Amino acid sequence: MFTLGAILTRPLVGDFLDRRGRRPVLTYSLLAMAVLYSLYTITIVPQVIIAIRLLQGFIWGFLSTAIQTVAADNIPAARFGEGYSIFMLS
Repeated sequence: MFTLGAILTRPLVGDFLDRRGRRPVLTYSLLAMAVLYSLYTITIVPQVIIAIRLLQGFIWGFLSTAIQTVAADNIPAARFGEGYSIFMLS
């Protein structure tokens, strides 16, 4: 379910990042993931856990794309190859 959510979200994220801004999307995605992770502590119903995983996939699609875009925007052009490689290794 996580993978399905992430795959369905990715095609929409680029335009959304341009319209809403990269940092707000990154911030809200991080907060949403924290909330979704905390929901695991209060539920034991398998259907709810599957729904949480689907939502996490959607949010992960936004989060991973936003963080890579923010990193690419902040790395100097003269050292982009080195900087992005170090970012991806981290």
